Amino acid sequence: MTEDNRKERNALNRLAALFVEDILNTSDDEILAEFKEKHGDPAQNAAAMRTLFEKTVIATSKQRLAAARAGVAAANTFKSSQPRLLATTMSITKMTADLITFVDEAGRRGPVRDLTSAGDNEVSVLCSLPIPVEHLDTVRALIAPLFDRFKAAAPVGAKLHFTDAFKEGNDSWRKVAEQVRYELFSMMHNHRIIVIYVARRAGLARTMYEHHETLRLDAKARTFSRIKIVGSNRPNDDRVEDYLMVGLALMLDTFAERENRKRVDILFDEIDATVAARYEKALEITRNVCRSRRTGRGFDPDKEEKLSRDIIIEAGASFPLDSRFLGKISVVGKDDPLIFAVDAVANSLWRHLSTLAPDAKLNDGASVARWSLGELVWAKDVHKDFDLI
Repeated sequence: MTEDNRKERNALNRLAALFVEDILNTSDDEILAEFKEKHGDPAQNAAAMRTLFEKTVIATSKQRLAAARAGVAAANTFKSSQPRLLATTMSITKMTADLITFVDEAGRRGPVRDLTSAGDNEVSVLCSLPIPVEHLDTVRALIAPLFDRFKAAAPVGAKLHFTDAFKEGNDSWRKVAEQVRYELFSMMHNHRIIVIYVARRAGLARTMYEHHETLRLDAKARTFSRIKIVGSNRPNDDRVEDYLMVGLALMLDTFAERENRKRVDILFDEIDATVAARYEKALEITRNVCRSRRTGRGFDPDKEEKLSRDIIIEAGASFPLDSRFLGKISVVGKDDPLIFAVDAVANSLWRHLSTLAPDAKLNDGASVARWSLGELVWAKDVHKDFDLI
């Protein structure tokens, strides 16, 4: 980077900092008054405001990830993510995706409205193992014997969750699980199986939710319109996992692009249809950053008339904002050895991150440096901004 470029970047950074500081120093009353003067009733525009905020977060994340991708390539600090595996005879002619990622959650989950300050330090993790389809059968075959030993040691009727092996009374199962995990992680190191994750503290999700609720209720209290907006009194149904899925989707999309993959499909274990639909919605958010349309509906009691308005939000940048390589979400159950593998990895990562200091950044390279699979984490030094959004 030239000296002039550095000066321009520093100037832009300072300008951005001043802009943010100006916004933060503006009172809620001033913001609402200005909004009402230019755009009308804040309550009627709440959905659009929130959508725009979400798009800004996604656009910022994509920009940072794009810069991260360039930085990783330039630094050449990580060897090719293609596993060092024997060739497989599996045909991929009938497969749409050329990259399959196995995903599991660990830690705090549930509606953000149920979060309290007492649990601010609780950690949520969404972890994935991306495997090129040409190596899928080979990787699965390597893990299958470990999975078989884990299953054989489980008590009759036990669920095959890795955490269950560590419950009280499962001493013999736990010993097998610990040995299997050690061998699994050794195999992952030997074959360079990549780990991609996004983590979040409950406190960040809680404070964002409470801030949104404060703005919504304040705007509602200031409205004098008799128009009833459909869904305006409906409680917020956002879940902790929703934010994680958006972040992971951005990471996977960027990874697929860097690895010259055309499509990445996302496989979960036993999530129900409702959760799968939520995750699909999260993917859709990342696919429509540049332009999206939402329809707001209401009712005018004075005219006894139903109302409908389209909200179109557009964003642009010098790089692609929309995710372009994300495929579909599928539920494959607990019988796949790779689901077992990502379960063990996610549980280990969650336990590690939960031991960190409350102010430690969960998505920072320093935070996984001492984790047993830390060196396999992709882009570990460049996605720490997920701790802020």
